[in-house]
Amino acid sequence: MPSRADYTLVLRRRRARVLIAGGGKVAAQKLKGLPLDWDVKVVAPRALASLKKRATWIRRKVRLSDVDAADIIFAATDDAQANQKVAARAVKKGKLVCVADAPELGNFIVPAVLKVGRFRATLSTGGASPALAKALRRWLEQRLSSPRLRALAADLERQRAKMKKDPQLKARLLKGLDDPGFMERILR
Repeated sequence: MPSRADYTLVLRRRRARVLIAGGGKVAAQKLKGLPLDWDVKVVAPRALASLKKRATWIRRKVRLSDVDAADIIFAATDDAQANQKVAARAVKKGKLVCVADAPELGNFIVPAVLKVGRFRATLSTGGASPALAKALRRWLEQRLSSPRLRALAADLERQRAKMKKDPQLKARLLKGLDDPGFMERILR
């Protein structure tokens, strides 16, 4: 198998055209993390109610031409061949595509996202076990829900403009973060 270099990033877009091919539980899971103001189309003969509420539902099987009108594609049908064809078209067109049942066919995967206040972190097994990444995310969320951590993040955010102007202040404020026991004390 050829070597692959994964690179984690946060995609910032005001708007995006999203195609979700499929209407089941996996499709609903992919929809869950998408920004509310993105234009999402679900193409599937049948779709869960949660998908119909949040996205435009096109009641039919996915067509390759559907890929052309999207920026981001999730191939999540129950038909592996259809997913493969959608992925091949998307890759050929230079689109971002995630293939639920065969992550190696796409060019991105969706990591588990840990959210505690304004803090965000992603966890991924590189597609090997999304369930493990999800379990680890839940475990970490419980441990990182400390009010002291939230207060620290808010304080550092308030101080950010001052730190940019004053490198000495920045060094003093951030020095404590390098202390190996600091996070242990904050999370108690």
